[in-house]
Amino acid sequence: MGRVNDFMSGTKVYNIVGAFDRHNYGDILFPLIHAQFIQRKVDKADIRFFSITASDMSVCGGVRSEPIKKLIAHDGYLDSTTIMSGGDLLGADWVTMKGHVSSEAFFILLKATKKILGFTLANRLVARVFGELNEFPYVLSGKSLSGKVFYVCVGGSGFRSKDDKYHLSRVADELKTVARVSVRDQNTYELLRDKGVDCELIPDSALVMSDYYPLNVLNSRNWRDSLLQDNGFDIGNFFVFQSGEYFISKCMDEVKRELDTVSKKTGMSILFLPIGRATGHDDHKVLYPLYMELKKSGLPVAFQNSPHVLDIMAGLANGKFYVGTSLHGAISAYSFGNKVCGFSLNNVPKLKSFVLSWMESGDYCLVDNNYFSPQVLGMIKDGAGVLGVDGLQRQKAMVYSELQRYL
Repeated sequence: MGRVNDFMSGTKVYNIVGAFDRHNYGDILFPLIHAQFIQRKVDKADIRFFSITASDMSVCGGVRSEPIKKLIAHDGYLDSTTIMSGGDLLGADWVTMKGHVSSEAFFILLKATKKILGFTLANRLVARVFGELNEFPYVLSGKSLSGKVFYVCVGGSGFRSKDDKYHLSRVADELKTVARVSVRDQNTYELLRDKGVDCELIPDSALVMSDYYPLNVLNSRNWRDSLLQDNGFDIGNFFVFQSGEYFISKCMDEVKRELDTVSKKTGMSILFLPIGRATGHDDHKVLYPLYMELKKSGLPVAFQNSPHVLDIMAGLANGKFYVGTSLHGAISAYSFGNKVCGFSLNNVPKLKSFVLSWMESGDYCLVDNNYFSPQVLGMIKDGAGVLGVDGLQRQKAMVYSELQRYL
């Protein structure tokens, strides 16, 4: 009845879909940006949020969402617009996505199932067990929904073109039935174009965050109150370090030495900032021990102890530069004009692909392993602010133009 009322009143219905049912900074951020954009442009809008599970991430600054299968099962409103809001949606499978909203033990079981059965069988089995209605978690199209579907600045680093040709082909077939597809990196763009998908290359939509949440807005929050600070941590002169547990848990001593080198040679403090706390990310499990160890050594350090999306953004925005493994850590730093070092890139293809697609060469360094100090020091020798300011503004304009299309 609510949808009929919306139609009769001239209200436009927008279904925003993404992985914002778990604590991962970038995924929590997407619905905020799209919702603000719509609210500023459309007089009468009914905005609804959908993820894999029903969730309430408002305590972290996110949104309340309903299950995607509810959107599919109750579809029928022809004038609705569904926005696949960003993130690594195209290459996602049910095993991984269910794991991110489950316990660590169950995630291990799911990954073992995938290893034994293979990608295709495991994906089908998990979808059937959980009663899902679509073949892949974030693949919705004219085959499952009656309204228009827009894929907006999404990624597909989960595709393994040599091993999972079925996956890529099935997703490509679905994408051929939607209103529009834009992707955020060159690699995904080429994979889809090779499969006959008409798509455009546009930067990640989160790039415009600094326009919606400028520094003065972020600094009006009490984000500094959540910092654990030691040894004269300088709130006006620090860099941000972040990593997921998987990337550094077995080489903590090497990472400590690298951070010690960068801090001492630059004279900067270090902010340890967990970006993803969901199962499979677990940044806090390695960053807090690192903070404690370097605290003992006398370095000026702090640990960001708030999971709120705007507190995380504030830390990234106020840092001089960013060192980490998170794509949206890098995009946040870049949005606010700060340089970026991505490390352990053999394990983070989406970060590498985005940076190479959009950032100017002097504004970043990319390191395949965990020995990042020489590259970081070289990157900032002439300053930590990005050189490609004009390019950044052009890229933001591309994002706004793309968002305008679904209105």
